Order: sequence, then C-alpha cells, then structure tokens
Amino acid sequence: MPALDGLRALAVMAVIVYHADAAWLPGGYLGVEVFFAISGYLITALLITEFDRTDRIDFVDFWKRRAKRLLPALAVLLIGVALLAMFTARDALGSLWGQSVAASTYVMNWSLIATEQSYFESFGRPPLLQHLWSLAIEEQFYLLMPTLFLAGRRLLGRRITLGVVLAGIVASVALMWTGFDPTVDPSRLYYGTDTRAAGILVGVAMAMVWRPWVAGGPLTERLRASAWPDIAGVVGLLVIGHQLWTLGAYDARLYRGGFLLIAIATVAVVAAVANPGSLVAVPLSAKPLRWIGQRSYGLYLWHWPVFMVLRPGVDTIVSEPWLTVLRLSATVALAELSFTFIERPVREGRFGQQVIALFRSAPETPALRRGVAIVAISGVSLFAVGNVQLARQSPAAAAPIELATTDGTTPSYIPKGVRGGVMVAEHVDGPPTPLSTEEPAGEPVVDPDTLPAYDFPQVFVVGDSVMVGAAEQVETLDGVVMDARIGRQWHELLEMPEVDPGPDDAVVIHLGNNGAVTTDTLDAVLERFADAGRVVLVTVRVPRPWESQVNRALSGATGRYPNTVLADWQGASDGTPNWFGGDGVHLTQSGAKALRDTIAYALRVD
Repeated sequence: MPALDGLRALAVMAVIVYHADAAWLPGGYLGVEVFFAISGYLITALLITEFDRTDRIDFVDFWKRRAKRLLPALAVLLIGVALLAMFTARDALGSLWGQSVAASTYVMNWSLIATEQSYFESFGRPPLLQHLWSLAIEEQFYLLMPTLFLAGRRLLGRRITLGVVLAGIVASVALMWTGFDPTVDPSRLYYGTDTRAAGILVGVAMAMVWRPWVAGGPLTERLRASAWPDIAGVVGLLVIGHQLWTLGAYDARLYRGGFLLIAIATVAVVAAVANPGSLVAVPLSAKPLRWIGQRSYGLYLWHWPVFMVLRPGVDTIVSEPWLTVLRLSATVALAELSFTFIERPVREGRFGQQVIALFRSAPETPALRRGVAIVAISGVSLFAVGNVQLARQSPAAAAPIELATTDGTTPSYIPKGVRGGVMVAEHVDGPPTPLSTEEPAGEPVVDPDTLPAYDFPQVFVVGDSVMVGAAEQVETLDGVVMDARIGRQWHELLEMPEVDPGPDDAVVIHLGNNGAVTTDTLDAVLERFADAGRVVLVTVRVPRPWESQVNRALSGATGRYPNTVLADWQGASDGTPNWFGGDGVHLTQSGAKALRDTIAYALRVD
C-alpha cells in the first residue's frame, strides 16, 4: 500500500519538526503514535494472512524478516553515534555504552524509566539514543505478537481473541488515565510499554475486522463499495492534523484519551487507504511523500542524534534558518545512505553483492557516483557539526566554581561572595559554563534608582538554576528570602512549608526553565498563596519547546487570581543576547541585574 508510505512520511516529518523545537507544531511527538497504530495493523494483517493460508505461523521466518528490516540500520546508527559523539559531544560518551546496550536489546524505554530520564524535563544534552524508546516498544510487540496471536487463534478463536485485544486497549488506557498526576513528571507513562500498548492494539483490532483486499461478508462488501471508508479517512486525517497543531505534550487531555484518539484516527486513515480504489490514498501516494516514507526509519534513527549535537545557542554558532538547513541536510543524507546501502540491500538479500559490486565498480558507475555524492554531503554536514561548536567561555571566568559542597550535596543557592561570574548549569553533562564578568553593553530594564519602594516586609523568591545564578543581584532587593535550587520544578512548591508568606508579604516565582507546568499544578500553587499580599510570576526565556506553554499558562493565571501579577522577563529580555550565556537561558552579570529590576518593577506595580 503506497499510501501508507505517505502516512509514514507525515508522521516522521511531524516528529522531526517537533524535535526541532518548532512552536507551531506542539503535537508533533504524536507522529510516534501514528507509527504504533500502523505497525499494529500491518503486522497483524500479515499474521492473519499467513495463518489463514497455512494454518500456522513460521516464527523463525517472521523474526528473521523483522531483524533484516531493523537491526542492520540500528547497528550502523550505534557505531555512527559513537563516532559522532567522539568528535562533537564528548560529554555524552560516558553514558553512551549503557544506552547502546539498551538500544540493541530493545529495552531502551525501560532503561529510561529505571534511570528516571525525563522526556519532558531536560535542560542539558539528552541521551543521544533516547529516541529509541519507541523502537523498543515496537520490537517488544514484534517479539510477543506471533506467539500471542497463534495462541489466541488456536485456543480462543477469532471473536474471543478480538475481545481480549479490546480489553487490552481499555486496560492500557486506564493505566495511563489513572496514573497521570499533573504534579508529577509523566515520563513513566510516556515511555511505558503497558501505557503505550493501546496505540499498537488499536491497529491490531482494526486488522482483525477490516482487510478489504480479501473477500468478506455482505457488510464488508457494502462498506467496500461505499464512500464510508474514505469519509472515515478524511475525518482521521483532520483529527490527526488538529491534534498535531493543538495538543502539547504537557496537556492533561493527552493522558486522558488523547493518545487513544490519535490511534483511532490513524487506523481510520489506514482503513481508508487499504480499500481498493480509495480516494484518500491518492494524495498520500504522491511520489515525494512515498520517497520520505520509504526512508522514514532512517530519518527517525538519525534525526535525534544530529539534532542533539546541534543544539541552537549551545553547540553551534549557526543561526536560523541555516541551522535548520544544516540539521536537515545531515539527517536526510545519513538516512539516504542508510536506505540505499544498508536497509534496502539487506531486505532484498543483496547486501553482500552490493558491497562487492561497489568496490569493483568504476567511478563512472551511477550507483557509485550517487554513493560518493551522498557520502560527500554527509561528510560536509558532519564536518560542519564538528566545527561549529561554541567557544564562549571568557578568560575572566576561566576557573568555574564547582556547584557542590564538601559532602557532595548541592547547595540550594551559591552563598554571596562565591558566585564570581559562573553560570549555574542544570542537568548538563559536564562542568558549569562560566560567564563573562565584564559588563556588556546594554541598559537594564528599569533604572533601579527610579523605582519607588514597595512595602512588603518579606519577599519570598523561589526559582531554579537561573535564579541561583541571579541570586546575588536579586538579594539586593529589600526583604528578599531566597530559595533557589538547581532543577526545581513547579510541583515542588506544593511541598515547601518554608515558603509561607503572610498577607503583607510577596512571593516571586521564576520556574519553568526545566519543563512545562500544567494548569492544575499552577492553580494548586496559586491557591496555596491566595492569601499572600502579592504573587509575582516571572515568565521564562528558554529556547525549548515548553517556553510558550509556560508563558501562556503564567499569563492566563494573572486573570484568575487577583493577587497575581506578571513580570515579563521573556518580553523584557527580547533582543538582548548579551544578557545570556552560551545556552541562551542562564544570565550574565548584566542579565542578572536586568532580571532583578524586572522583578522590582512587578513588586511596585499597583
């Protein structure tokens, strides 16, 4: 079915756009759920076809075909990522061996859960193989499905087996629904095979009831001849598009049926394009989409490590739109190499012949010329990757201060007198990044000498590592009680009895640099401080997908809670790169002063 390649293309493009931190597609991660549903449908349809034809399942042949499809490209990826890390991301090498073992044994999702690696709250460089969690779930399905399918058909029959599949969908959705807590990082639910099984099982169920290319009963024949499959396909595409454009990864609706809705919409599209003569299949079968879809596996494998060694403002001085061009060029070139020289030859059983022919071919051979061109593009891209690393450390700050006490614990914030221009980096593999102690050009947001005094006896300031780095400046404000800690999240405020403002006191909250905040969590925090004299919500400037979500949530909260005001740090710091360090988030000395003045202004506003 060529149209399925088109659907795969849409799915992988959505994922790539999402991982490129494009704010206009907040639901791009849902492309993975589309892949789950497609896989469930196709694998089950193959098993049913084989069982109906032979009354058995050839397990060895099934697993051999899956291995030929997946393992060679994965092996090349693991080697390639190791080389990539050696040249461009040496900070990632320490954990790469463990990741490679988890990836090659298809337990990456459970490894991420066991090591508490968040999908959502990551500030530094995420694991270079983190994206293989979804491949692990699919491979676990491939390993179990033939046995479970055969047992179901032999022992239970088709209808009861279908009932078991539907029960599995309900159970998986229930686990995710009941396990979701808006005050807790949902990564366990996002990675879990048990909580993500519903997407695959929806595809399994559809394959058991709808395979229009084989003869069916009267109802099937009437549906095949009607417009209903195409109508369902169009609705499915609209639902997928709507969710991609609107459903952010931090939306509670995602865990309360959102994933299920995407899976159902996907199988509606699959059901349509599987029907002979489908109109929905026509646009999805367009050659550009088919080309991308045929390479979707390689694109998915390579895009993440390429993107993670080319983080904007951290790893490279290349600016947009050229950074996107560089990232995509490297990704497409590597995926094409994988498809042309690894995936397709292995799948067609001619890998060995191609290797021999490649070395025997004359330079004029078109295949060799194409291969050389692809290698050249990849080489140029990877050379660029390895040579556009930032070098923003200042000689004035060549000796960064370690963020640890003598007993190995991390202080809540660095005491006065020992900050010395160091940028506090959270969740970063490697030492803190030092910042210049020189005062770059640029005026503060508000001249502090012109600010009228406020009359709050105590001003509780709560923050994460950005506030840790700015604490020395912010503490110059009257009545400040500083409580900043590296890696702090919004939900932690619900369990901080030491932050206890009275009706005449103020609370300043600058959180959200490490991940999004749900409306439920934000409301719970603001309800807790409902009796405070003033609550100042400081917007964030963080070049990550959650920036806009956090700032929208904070802005919306000011209309619901009368004692709440907004300190728009994101707006105040726009166009002031000299206020930020190499990561575009943590502050220079002048940036810390500007943040202080932004907070002071919000405290004195009537």
